[in-house]
Amino acid sequence: MSSNLIAQLFTALFVVIICLSLTVHSLPIPVITRQRASEIWKTFKGPPNPRRAISTNNSTTLSPLILLGGFGGSALNAQRTNAKEPHFWCESTTSEPFQVWANLNELIPHVTEECTVHDLTLDLRGQPRKLHPLDAGVSITGKDVGGLSGVNYITNYEFINQAVYMELLTSYLIKHGGYIGGKTLRAMTYDWRTGPIEWKSKRMNNTGGDYDILQKLVEDTYYLNNGTQVSLLGHSLGAPFTQLFLATHVSKEWKQKFIKQFISVSGSYDGEIQSPILHMTGDTYGLFFLSREQFKKMVRTFGSPSYMYPLKTPFTNYPMFQYTNNQTNQKANYFATVESYGQFMKDASMTNGWELFMQESQSILDIKFAAPGVPTQCIYGSNNWTPTQYSYTGPKRMEELTSADIQASRWERGDDTLPDYCLEMCSQFKQEEKIETTVLPGAHHIGIMMEERFFIKLLEIL
Repeated sequence: MSSNLIAQLFTALFVVIICLSLTVHSLPIPVITRQRASEIWKTFKGPPNPRRAISTNNSTTLSPLILLGGFGGSALNAQRTNAKEPHFWCESTTSEPFQVWANLNELIPHVTEECTVHDLTLDLRGQPRKLHPLDAGVSITGKDVGGLSGVNYITNYEFINQAVYMELLTSYLIKHGGYIGGKTLRAMTYDWRTGPIEWKSKRMNNTGGDYDILQKLVEDTYYLNNGTQVSLLGHSLGAPFTQLFLATHVSKEWKQKFIKQFISVSGSYDGEIQSPILHMTGDTYGLFFLSREQFKKMVRTFGSPSYMYPLKTPFTNYPMFQYTNNQTNQKANYFATVESYGQFMKDASMTNGWELFMQESQSILDIKFAAPGVPTQCIYGSNNWTPTQYSYTGPKRMEELTSADIQASRWERGDDTLPDYCLEMCSQFKQEEKIETTVLPGAHHIGIMMEERFFIKLLEIL
């Protein structure tokens, strides 16, 4: 019996649970519900000085734009070819790619959920070491590269409170900027599970090659728009993904020909203090009905959280995580700092955690903070209390902790996810090309992608 048939049998009962989950829980992935998006859209007034991407003679006046999302912010497709799935109802071979992240048919607890976890789990192997799908019969790719559906929504259902990400932004640019989806306005969906080692490598054995795909997309967009230079917009993890692409993957001559500017929105260049916590505990992304243990095992195999471990925080010796076992007093007043990541991973029983960290972060230290080498716009929010330390007190061992167990215990100013000193790194790249900074007081790390004042600023700089 196919996973699609089983999913159809359960969907009627499942939809009510999903609707409740998406409306009650705040998702760490960058989404809001469709209902909330509609409410926000009604408040938009339009830009005071409209500019159009397409003039009457069909020449482009605003730069073509390619969007890149953050962690979890690209929909992913899966293709199975003689895959060794955990259950007979998980199709071992699919006739065509299907959306695996996030596909509500493929997240039914105790039925198709394990199929999805199996497909998304990674394994560090081979020489040189590289992250590959756990199952060699599974291939994961970004959904709708060059289109918009892979970033507009993260889930695959229209009839429930669909997880909306960039739909407000793209709709605004189309309505008020004259952009055309798939031509002047495009998206680069990439494998946010992996890390820079895979992104910059050639695609091989169903992994890697993201930067090659982005380079081709930029070139195609340039020629599709009569040789008009392209702007790249990266949000959250999408910003350092783009910065590293520009700094290391393409030549200066290539950038001078094809790139107008890099627009960094809420760029997490020194990672996020949540990344080590996420790597330790896993997360069910606000979907309470999913198995925390299943998703914990899956997330611990991802490379991008290792890449996003903070390194340059001014408080390198300040505890990022405090743990107290109040039942045995073992590890009482235990502190983990930036300088003790290795011990932290060992204490949390994170298999391959240190190797992943060395692979995806430490091995690229000489290029991790390299300048993009193109005109750069840094846009982010501030004046929000932002957690910079987490803690746990209770009877559980560290390796047993889930995201529901962890509490924020220290707060500083930032965008609610990144403190100011991390956001300001965007303006500190050492390059000849101009860097301009726009700070939007009160804008949130994810919420900025739904704010009209950001959209208006974006149209001004395009």
